[in-house]
Amino acid sequence: MKAMKVWVLTKQWFDRYGITNENAWAFSSFRLANRTMYEDWTLEYDLRPDKDRPDDDKFWEEQVAPFDLDVESSIMFRDESRIDWHIHECKVENGEENEN
Repeated sequence: MKAMKVWVLTKQWFDRYGITNENAWAFSSFRLANRTMYEDWTLEYDLRPDKDRPDDDKFWEEQVAPFDLDVESSIMFRDESRIDWHIHECKVENGEENEN
């Protein structure tokens, strides 16, 4: 069986003590994985708990959404929690995943 490339997007939630949750999705192209990372980052940014507070300290202004070629991104929250996204390329052979 010929190996198939997939791009795996992982999303990890951290609180001040460490990782609290993790999800992963596989995509047939880097572009799809990157676009999903961007859309999910934007959703998390829009749902931030203190969205309507003034940003006098530029905390939220300094949060930067992922770009077209980014393989990772993070968003920080004022309570010291954060979310990290990471895309990595894998080969799938005979139902087994092998990282490149």
